[in-house]
Order: sequence, then C-alpha cells, then structure tokens
Amino acid sequence: MVWDSPGGILGQIGWGGAVLTLGLTAVVFALFLLATRPALRVGPAPAPLWRLWLGGLVSFGAAAVLFPPALALVQVPLQSALGRWTMANLATANQAILMLPVVLASGLVQEPVKLLSALAGIVPAGLARRSDGGPAHLVLWRAVVVGAAAGAGFGAIEAAVVLSPVLGTGLAASGGVFALAPAVIERFSAIIFHLATAGLVTFAWSRSVGRGLVALGALILVHGFLNYFALLIARPGLGAVLATETFIALVSVTLVAYLVSLLRREARKGTDS
Repeated sequence: MVWDSPGGILGQIGWGGAVLTLGLTAVVFALFLLATRPALRVGPAPAPLWRLWLGGLVSFGAAAVLFPPALALVQVPLQSALGRWTMANLATANQAILMLPVVLASGLVQEPVKLLSALAGIVPAGLARRSDGGPAHLVLWRAVVVGAAAGAGFGAIEAAVVLSPVLGTGLAASGGVFALAPAVIERFSAIIFHLATAGLVTFAWSRSVGRGLVALGALILVHGFLNYFALLIARPGLGAVLATETFIALVSVTLVAYLVSLLRREARKGTDS
C-alpha cells in the first residue's frame, strides 16, 4: 500500500471500498445521533437545522481532504525520522521499545487534524460565538455533532483506503465475503474511535480552549497507545486477530459511550434548569 504521497493514498480507493465505507460510516453516525437524541428535545435551536448539517458536511469533507496530505506529508516522514532516531540513539534491539515513539506519532498528527476539521465546520454551523442563542446544552450538542462528523470523515477515508484493496483480495479468496469480516469489523471500530475522539475534543474545546488543549493532549496519547498495544498483540492466526479486534472495539465503544454520557448529562442539566 502506497502511503508516501497523497495521490498514492487516494489511488488505493476503489468504488467498492468507497461504497462499503460510506455505509459503515452512515451506520456509526446514525447510531451516535440516536444515542444522543435527548439533547434535541429541549429549547429553541441556536441556528436553523440546515446550518448544523452544513457544518457537519464541511467538517466531514475537511477531514477527508486533509487525511491524505496529513499522512503522506507529515505522519509518514515524522515516523520515518523517529524510526531512524530510535535505531541510532536507543541502546536496545527490542522492537517493542524501538517502535513506541514511531507508533505514538500517529495520534500526534491525526488528532489535531480532526480538531482543525471540526473547527472548520463551526462557523457554517452557526456556532462561532459562545453568545449565540439557544440552550447551552443544545449549542454544545451541535458543536459535538460537528466534531463527530470530522472524526467520521477521517475514519471514512482511512477505511476506504484500507478496505478497497482488501475487498478485491477478500472476494477472490476461498472464504468469499467472510474473508472480509475481520477487516470490516476493524474499520467499523476505527470509525467509532475517530468519531469519539474528535467529539470528545470538540466537547472540551466548546467549554474552553484550555480544556480543549488538555483533551487533545490526552487523546493524542490514547490514540497512540491504542495503535501501539494493538500492534503488540497482533499475531498470525484467528485467535490473535479476534483479540486485537476485540481490544480496538472495547476502547472505541468505551470512548463513544463516555461522550454520549457527557452529552446526556448536559441535556439533563438543561432540562432541570
């Protein structure tokens, strides 16, 4: 798979992978909206609903557009430089130690890109000023929806890049469609993860920039260590694959459940007040 240029990354995407990915992303995003729907019930909206969807589309599109250059022009060169540095400066041959800073760089690049994409959608969503009208919890929910859309966009194009080659080889294999299941499940969990982390950072950023930066730093580490531990436990064989996929799914579902709980708590505060 070619990751060293934006064109090489986009060239991996086929129609089948794109359609499958859009379906997975739509399911994840719909479930997220369904889970947080109590936030819709109270008070006047801060802006027309169409502006929320416009902001979500902008953030989704921005994340999808930024994904290829962020990986090819920032993450891959950074990881290559870190790999050379660790080999030259760390007095160990232990691959688990040598690859730690390399893998952690994934969160350092990807989480800020998702935040920037979310902020790009805030203005068209009508949420640029904290003084905008509407109940505070509804304004917060809309901001998080825009952030979650950025995470979904990032996860969607990543999934399309990963699944498109697998789709061809999987369908051609003796296992048929079933050969695709591990990759599809892994990408489904990854989309949930990207949505959750972007939503959590946007939630904190909407409260204050300081909280947003703290959340961004924390989730950079969560992202990096998720990739690191998934890499550590990855081994050939069905059992190892299931263990890796289960680990990624548990982390992703836990993060999105925490985000949903935060939004429902804010909705209850708005109802009580």
